[in-house]
Amino acid sequence: MSDLPVVLGHPDARLPTRAHADDAGLDLRSIENIEIPPGERRRVRTGLRVAIPPGHGGLVLPRSGLALRSGLTLLNSPGLIDPATALCRRFGNKKRKNQQHRD
Repeated sequence: MSDLPVVLGHPDARLPTRAHADDAGLDLRSIENIEIPPGERRRVRTGLRVAIPPGHGGLVLPRSGLALRSGLTLLNSPGLIDPATALCRRFGNKKRKNQQHRD
């Protein structure tokens, strides 16, 4: 994570973090409050911009616990972000809780 240039493009944006020290991935957070009715799709913004280097990609994967507890999952799983893709646009297709993250 520290080797990738990350821009917080919104005042409420937060860097991705690990919920637990041994987690394999980083958790993303929404910058907006939304409600997703059953069977519906929504684009949810993270406010992040990341420069993915040529020849590399980032993956957005669903969280099994969130899917089990509330039925939220990714529309396009896994979501691949490569250098030609705007990261915040691809992250916008990811599932999210119905409330904005607050510290």
